[in-house]
Amino acid sequence: MYFLPILLVCSLAPGFTGDADTGATCVKFRDTEREMYTEAQCSTRLRTMFDEITSHEEALSLLLPGPWRYKGQCEGQVLDEVRMG
Repeated sequence: MYFLPILLVCSLAPGFTGDADTGATCVKFRDTEREMYTEAQCSTRLRTMFDEITSHEEALSLLLPGPWRYKGQCEGQVLDEVRMG
């Protein structure tokens, strides 16, 4: 089984209801370097993504007002294929 790292960053600003076009108060970050990881690789990549985002909070503040809540997970994909021929 392979995993995809996903990091959600949500605004905790009082009264923030999101952008009029999207309506979201969270931004979802997915990995752009690779498509699939083992579980251990996914956890490591998720930590790297978190570190990258938190080191650029001034850019994040352009998308969402702070303070922020971060939630990361490694989403599993089941690869199951049956071929009958």
